[in-house]
Amino acid sequence: MNMTTKRIIAPAPFALAVALAAPHLAAQPAGYFTAVRPIPGIGNPGQCDFSPIVAPDGLTALYFSDSKLYEASRTSRNAAFGSVRALGANINGSTDGYIPIPGPTLTADGLVLVFPRNPSSSGTYWTQAKLFEARRTSVSEPFGPATPLPDAINQYSCYLPFVSPDGLMLLFTSDRPGGLGDEDIWVATRPSLNAPFGAPVNFNDFFPGSPINSSHEEAAPCLSTDGRTLLFSDLDLSGNSARPGGSGGPDIWVATRPDTDSAFGEPRNLNALGPGSKVNSAQWEGFPFMSRDWPAPGSGLFFVHWSGSGALNTELWEAEWVPAQWWQVAVTPAVAPSARIAPSMVYDSARGVTLVHGGGAEPGSPVKTDTWAWDGRTWKLLTQQGPGEFAAGFAFDPDRGVAVLHGGFGNGSPRPALGATWEWDGQTWAQVATSGGPGVRAGCAMAYDPQSTRVLLQGGSRDLAGNQALSDTWAWDGTSWQEVPSANGPTRVQHQMVYDAKRQVMVLFGGFGPTGTGPVDTWEFDGSQWHQVAASGPSGARQFPILAYDPMRETVILSGGGQYPPYGGNGYKYFDDLWQWDGNAWSEITPAGPRPPALQVGAGAFDSRRGRLVLFGGTPDYEHQTLWRETWEYGLPELRLTGIEPQPNGSLRIQWAGGAPSYQLQSRSTLGAVGWQDLGQPTDQTSAIVPTPAGTGYFRVLQVAGD
Repeated sequence: MNMTTKRIIAPAPFALAVALAAPHLAAQPAGYFTAVRPIPGIGNPGQCDFSPIVAPDGLTALYFSDSKLYEASRTSRNAAFGSVRALGANINGSTDGYIPIPGPTLTADGLVLVFPRNPSSSGTYWTQAKLFEARRTSVSEPFGPATPLPDAINQYSCYLPFVSPDGLMLLFTSDRPGGLGDEDIWVATRPSLNAPFGAPVNFNDFFPGSPINSSHEEAAPCLSTDGRTLLFSDLDLSGNSARPGGSGGPDIWVATRPDTDSAFGEPRNLNALGPGSKVNSAQWEGFPFMSRDWPAPGSGLFFVHWSGSGALNTELWEAEWVPAQWWQVAVTPAVAPSARIAPSMVYDSARGVTLVHGGGAEPGSPVKTDTWAWDGRTWKLLTQQGPGEFAAGFAFDPDRGVAVLHGGFGNGSPRPALGATWEWDGQTWAQVATSGGPGVRAGCAMAYDPQSTRVLLQGGSRDLAGNQALSDTWAWDGTSWQEVPSANGPTRVQHQMVYDAKRQVMVLFGGFGPTGTGPVDTWEFDGSQWHQVAASGPSGARQFPILAYDPMRETVILSGGGQYPPYGGNGYKYFDDLWQWDGNAWSEITPAGPRPPALQVGAGAFDSRRGRLVLFGGTPDYEHQTLWRETWEYGLPELRLTGIEPQPNGSLRIQWAGGAPSYQLQSRSTLGAVGWQDLGQPTDQTSAIVPTPAGTGYFRVLQVAGD
């Protein structure tokens, strides 16, 4: 294909422009999947249940089971489906020798049904499948006769279709000639609902530059209403998956793009968007369908799950999509750390709190020596008697249950770099090394390496100006420091690094080099040596970025940072952006709503118990020494009760949203009653039905997930 001359025009909202955005700049709909569970009220135990789709209002579902297509309805999105009925003879009959197979799809108005059928005498399931269309005048009427799509579509086998909300674009699966693998995704369009679909085009050609189809199997496509998110299965006819990065069996995959003028990026395992192992599992999942309001808060993903317990035991499942967001946490100023720059910050997984220690104060003022803990609701002063420093290396060793701090800048003019190593055990600070090892330095990066069960330190500088930048790598085992002579790391100051648990590598980004330049490259440490894995990254070189690993979405995330003279050129520059690293490329995350101000020399850590990135300190105006003391969090919304619905039998349905599973619902009779009583066991669900309590009842829900 000649990318400079060919332009394909598709019906709105999927029109494409010639100029394609760089794949690493693609914006991602970052969020989390919660309440992953069987869809209540539909499906037949012991049967092959497949391809669930849900109408835009969320109240009507279609699915395939027991060689028929079924329709079900419910009274609200929080209710179970009921009133299940098989579609009429026009759909499920076989007078023309064809019977339906999995894969129905509806237009947004629910009036046009496109679905695959197979010759009833065929011994093969997919290889002779054709696509048919049926219409009705209202959603309360039955569908009319099923008619085959044009020969341009049905010349070869085609199945697992998806029709765009306006009915003008058809995506489907086929093994026809011209594909890149055994099964590919193809696209056909028509100018109006009354016109036939035209000749299909391979997805990669229809959306130029989109690397979706490959030598592996791509099937069951589903496109979001805004045209920016594509889901598909790697389900092949053998029920196996060979696509790299899978979770075991066939999986659901996702590709995104920042707008409809751009190409789709590289497909990623769906678990990269939501909590690991919450949607895709070691068995197999497929036939994805996004609710039409995706990715709005509470929008749903519907899919097929097979537990592996029997050939006829595929189930219809759902997951709720909760977009990640920023919010400023309201704290009591009198009981919170004071404003500061470059404090040390880390998540203490042994005690379930985020630690903040030290930091720089106003010019001429002594550096901070206090240590604080943030539990998600309140700050607590732990001690005033700690090492005085800012811009130190800081990491938490979960095996020994201690936080390790090294170096930093102390008091003086100019402020000297320090060389001591300290540990915090939850009660007191202890100086554990005063000589040898990394020695005097500040602006170094530190993180715990679970592969070697040691804390690693990289780079830093012997002086405040960064003229004595370093490139060495050291390891602390709790007793002594040992240099890693083979590391060959970058010469870097005021950078950050974090361990990527999914890919089992240390990731390094940010800072500046020995000449004051601000590189935007990314490095990874494999246990013995550093490797530059990307020469470009987030827009703008930056010092003191926030780098953290989100174990729920299994990705490295980066927030903010800044440039200042002479390293940032003329004038100061600050960033309020958010990025993620998947091991191949950086992509920008663009959450809706408020965000922290553009700032630098702040600190951050990821609270894995609550699923949130915590930010504190820094400055939005380094030139005038404006210091910052606000607390912000990014991730899952706050856990809260959202509804209480009386049930016909007199019980109550309690609903909640936000937070990370598992949850514990509790009650007590009055606010003055002593203690809360557990209602059932911890659950991953986001609702529960409980008996109506005697008298006035009060309810609350707690997050009980731990590290």
